Amino acid sequence: MRLGLVLGDQLSLELPSLKALDPAHDAILMAEVEGEARYVPHHPQKIVLIFSAMRHFAQALRERGWQVHYVPIDDSDNSGTIVGELRRWRERLGAAQIDLTECGEWRLEHGLRESGLPLTWHRDTRFLCSREAFARWAEGRRQLRMEHFYRGMRKRCGLLLEPDGSPAGGAWNFDSENRKPLPRNLGAPFAARFTPDAITLAVMALVRQRFGDHYGEIDGFEYPVTQQQAGELWQPFLD
Repeated sequence: MRLGLVLGDQLSLELPSLKALDPAHDAILMAEVEGEARYVPHHPQKIVLIFSAMRHFAQALRERGWQVHYVPIDDSDNSGTIVGELRRWRERLGAAQIDLTECGEWRLEHGLRESGLPLTWHRDTRFLCSREAFARWAEGRRQLRMEHFYRGMRKRCGLLLEPDGSPAGGAWNFDSENRKPLPRNLGAPFAARFTPDAITLAVMALVRQRFGDHYGEIDGFEYPVTQQQAGELWQPFLD
């Protein structure tokens, strides 16, 4: 059997490593670990968002027939790191291979690549630009400026352009205007708020207990934690 790793920022049914596996024979590992929650002092609402979204996604995978091994942060056997959990569950399940998608953070990916585990990497297709394409763009440049990359991607993908290829709105960016503060009587719109369900409430209690030393308040958490809720928040922005 093969073991697939799904990280907290990879909660998509279209994840390449997930699509490469077979729910009839393979298993999924998801783990809440101290190492990822504490390498910098994350705001507790961010930790709640990630852990709750992970638990909801694990539930969605099980409903689709996947064998999901989920490690909550308060599990007494939790090793505290992603690499440690992969070692533990690979040995426990007898997995010959571990499938995973490129990480969004170099620190974590570097640690995984140096772990000595039998990893099969999959390119993250959720981005418009692959790592290889970015490397080709960057080759030979003296400076790597986001503005230059951004313009090139818009031209390549045909995004926010007029028919003649000029930028929509008459400018490539409006950064100078965006740096101005909001007027005092103007509040930022929030299209949808979501009442925490039982899963999220349990995570909030756990995070409040374990991460009370982090900056920020946990009360008032109303963010989307499922794909459906995210879609409800995303649609008004598209409209």
